Amino acid sequence: MKKFKKMWNHHWKFYGWPIVLLLALALLLWAVAAVGLPSYREYLQLRGRAQLTAQQAEKLQNFALFHSDYDNYVAEKSRELAGLSKKLPQCRDGTEAQTMVQQLALAQGVQLDSLQGDEAKEKTSPAGKQTVKDGLLVFTLRGEAQGGYYAVLRWLRQLENKQAHIRELKLQGTAEGMVKAQLVINVYGINKIM
Repeated sequence: MKKFKKMWNHHWKFYGWPIVLLLALALLLWAVAAVGLPSYREYLQLRGRAQLTAQQAEKLQNFALFHSDYDNYVAEKSRELAGLSKKLPQCRDGTEAQTMVQQLALAQGVQLDSLQGDEAKEKTSPAGKQTVKDGLLVFTLRGEAQGGYYAVLRWLRQLENKQAHIRELKLQGTAEGMVKAQLVINVYGINKIM
């Protein structure tokens, strides 16, 4: 037994402090894993929430600053709407839309072979040629026209300037050097019921 104690004391002096050091290190790692990591995760979550709250507060402050004078904002938007309404053709029915397209064609030297109202596939009025969409009247016209290349291009540009939307367009050259166009046009007007 004395021999064992002597050997134990010798080995303890030589190997004891590294064992204690390893046990202390294991205890420290356990404490970090048990307490430190969950606390760090919670810190990251709280930090993310704080950043999100700060971003939302900044957006709200910018919105409040931008809209601080609400009456002027409403007046400005009303002027914008009035200006946009003036750009729209004042068509109340399909006949006026056809007349506007025909007058533009005549002014550009384009001959209209046919132009007629297309049956709308959406909700239609009793006439069947106009659709109310987002507070606007939409008149769908289908037609064929022919003329010189540049005259047809000028006519199409004039249609777009009059806020008409060209849904379909097929251009074809003829033997006489003319261009034949088949097209479907949406002409917009203001719905006076609004």
